[in-house]
Amino acid sequence: MSDDDFIFVDEDPTTDSANALDTANCWKVLIIDDDEEVHKVSLLAMRQIEYSGKHLSFLHAYSAKEGRELIRQNPDVAVILLDVVMEEEDAGLKLVEYIRKDLKNLFPRIILRTGQPGSAPEKEVIYKYDINDYKEKTELTANKLYITIISALRAFEDIVRIERGRKGLSQLIKSANELFKSNNLDSLIACLLEQILSLTGLEKNALYSNASTFYSELPMANHGHELRVVSGTGRFSKQAGKTVAEVVDTVILEKIRQKKSFYSKEYRLVFTPHSTHEGFIFIEDGEHEPDDLEIYLLELLAVEASIAYENAQLNQDLVDTQKDIIQMLGSLAEFKSNETGQHVIRVGEYTALLAQKIGLPNAEVELLRLAAPMHDIGKIGIPDIILHKPGKLTAEEFKIMKKHTTIGYECLEISQKPLIQAAAIIALQHQEKWDGSGYPHGLNGEEIHLYARLTALADVFDALLSSRSYKPAWPENKVKSFIEEQKGVHFDPTLSQLLLDSFDEFLNIRHHIED
Repeated sequence: MSDDDFIFVDEDPTTDSANALDTANCWKVLIIDDDEEVHKVSLLAMRQIEYSGKHLSFLHAYSAKEGRELIRQNPDVAVILLDVVMEEEDAGLKLVEYIRKDLKNLFPRIILRTGQPGSAPEKEVIYKYDINDYKEKTELTANKLYITIISALRAFEDIVRIERGRKGLSQLIKSANELFKSNNLDSLIACLLEQILSLTGLEKNALYSNASTFYSELPMANHGHELRVVSGTGRFSKQAGKTVAEVVDTVILEKIRQKKSFYSKEYRLVFTPHSTHEGFIFIEDGEHEPDDLEIYLLELLAVEASIAYENAQLNQDLVDTQKDIIQMLGSLAEFKSNETGQHVIRVGEYTALLAQKIGLPNAEVELLRLAAPMHDIGKIGIPDIILHKPGKLTAEEFKIMKKHTTIGYECLEISQKPLIQAAAIIALQHQEKWDGSGYPHGLNGEEIHLYARLTALADVFDALLSSRSYKPAWPENKVKSFIEEQKGVHFDPTLSQLLLDSFDEFLNIRHHIED
C-alpha cells in the first residue's frame, strides 16, 4: 500500500481534537457527503495539515439540507468539500447555487467531489457553477488532497485579504469624512477611536493620548509635556485624565518614550504626526499578528486623524477667541457703567437656561449664551455723566440713555455672522416690554423677537439682585414678587413663569458666578 492510498479507520470524526472551533487560529473546512466513510477518510488525510500557522477545524454534514444550515451558521468557512449526488442527483449543485446566489457568500473555496462523474460532466459543471475545483473521489489520494486543500486555502486567504483591503480603504474614506466633520475636540477623539477600531475590526481596549496641554515627568517634546489619557475604550474607558504611566506597563511606556510606532500580536502603537501636538493611539489585541495591510491602513488613518485634530484645534481656538472677544465687548459696556463684568456672563447663562427650557435646539442655546452678553454694548456711546448719575435721570437724560439700544444695533448690524446678527437684535429690542410701553419702537407681545424677550428677563433678574449706583441689591423674595407682578406687563408671561418655576436654578447660577 502506498502513502498516497486512503486508509479506512473505524473512528468517529466528531471526537477529533481538531473539531474544537477556534476561528481565530484555524481554517474551517466543511465536509458535505452522505457517505460516513468519506468523512472518516477525509478527516484522516487532512488532520495534520497546517497553513500559515493555523490547523484545520472540521464541520460535517451528511446531506445537502444539513450543509445549508451549517454554511448559514458558519459564513467564515474557508473550504467546502462537497459531494454532488446525495438525497438528489444534483443536490450538491443546488447547494452551490444556494451558497453563491442566496447567501451571496463568495468566499469559501468549493471543491466538488463525485463518485459518479457521468451524472455531472466536469466541463459543464465547471462552466455553469461557481466552483473552484472538480475531483473524482477515486483520484483524490492523500497527497493530491493535501495539494488541493493548500491551494484552496491560499486562494481563500488571498480573497479575504483583498476584501479586507477593499473594506479597509472604504472605511478609511468614511473615517476621514467623519473625522473632518468633527470640529469639537472631544467628539473628534471619540470618533477617532471608534473609526480606528472599526477599521481594524479589533473592538478591544484602546486609548488616545495627547501631549499638547499637560506638563510633566514624561517628556514627549522639548517643552516637556506630560502624557495623559484623553479618551479610551474597554479597560481604558474610565481612565481619561490619568497619566499614561498609570494605565500601561513599563514595557509599553518605554516604547512610548521612543516615539516610534510599534506593531505586535499583543498591541499596536501608532503615533499621530501632529505638527503642533504629539499624540498616539494604543490598541491592545493579543489575538493575531498585524499584517502589512492593517499597518498601512492604521498609519494612513493616523495621518488623517492628525490633520483633523489640528483643524479641530484651530477651529476651537477661533471659537474660544470669538467667545473671549464677545465677553470682553459685553464687559466693556458694564465697566463703563461701573457695573461688574460678571453681570454679562450671568445674563448669558440665564438666557441659555431659559432657551433650553422652552426647547430651543442646542445650537441656538449656545448662540444665545454668547449673544446675550452684548445686550448693553451701546452704552459705550452714552456719556459717563448720565451712566454714573446716582439719582433719577431727567427726561432729557433718559432720552439720551435710550439711545444705547440703537447705538448697539448700529455697531453690530454690519456683520452678517448669525451670532452678531442675534446680538444686534437683542441690543435693539431688549428694552421693549410685553405691553408695548418699552423702547425704542414700542413693540408689544410677540412683535418683540424671542431672543430679546429671553435676554430682557435675564437682564432684569440679575440687575435687581445686584447693587447699582442708583440702588441697593434687592432680596430674592422681592425679585420673585416683582417678576410675578410683571408677567404680561414687562415680560413675556410664559418665560416669566418658567423662571419662577425654576427660580432656584437661576439663583444657583448667580451663586456660582459671583461679582
